[in-house]
Amino acid sequence: RDLGASKFTTFRRVVFPLTIEGVKSGIQVTFIPALSLFMITRLIAGNQVITLGTAIEQQFLVAQNWGMGATIAVFLILFMVIIMLFTSQKSKGGSV
Repeated sequence: RDLGASKFTTFRRVVFPLTIEGVKSGIQVTFIPALSLFMITRLIAGNQVITLGTAIEQQFLVAQNWGMGATIAVFLILFMVIIMLFTSQKSKGGSV
C-alpha cells in the first residue's frame, strides 16, 4: 500500500495499465493462431475434438460442402480482425 491505496486500487490503477499491452500481445500470439490450427488438434486429440480449423477442414474435404466451409472461414477471419483491432496499439497524443 502506498499513499493510502488498497491493494485492489493499486492493481487497478498502476499494475493493470502497465501490463495491458503484454496481455494484448499474448492474446494475439496465443488465441488467434489457436483458432485456426487444425493439424495439431488432429495429432493430439484425433477426431474427438472439433475446433474451427477442423470444422473448416471437414466441410471442405469430408462433406464437400464448400459453401459452409467458406462461411465458417469468413467468420473466423472476421473474428480475428475484430480481435486484432481490439488489441492494436493506438497512439495517443501528438506526433513524436
